[in-house]
Amino acid sequence: MLFTVVGVLDKQKQAFGGGKNPADNVAYFPISTFHKLHPEDLDYWISLKYDDPKNLPLVQDEVTGTAAPPPQVANEAADNFAVFGTDTLTRLWNQITGGLFLLLFALSSVALMVAASAS
Repeated sequence: MLFTVVGVLDKQKQAFGGGKNPADNVAYFPISTFHKLHPEDLDYWISLKYDDPKNLPLVQDEVTGTAAPPPQVANEAADNFAVFGTDTLTRLWNQITGGLFLLLFALSSVALMVAASAS
């Protein structure tokens, strides 16, 4: 597949060190082109950065309003998207590590009981 380059971005400064920035090796193209290249991939991940933590609810409302169908369109289906923030990821991480702790605690308890009954 051939592409036409319509513009080149300036090189970005790297956050740490003086080496090459991997972000300089990125190509941007329309989502319709992505659909043609990967028709099987229907999930998208959009990352946003906001200026101040107190603006998070405003940003989430704006994203939800943009992604949802307009009110004049009769759509009975639930929204097919979700908004995740850092608090969601932190909560998920705590659930995963808590579950692993309980699993390891149960396994070590069983191992101790087996060892105690064998002696």
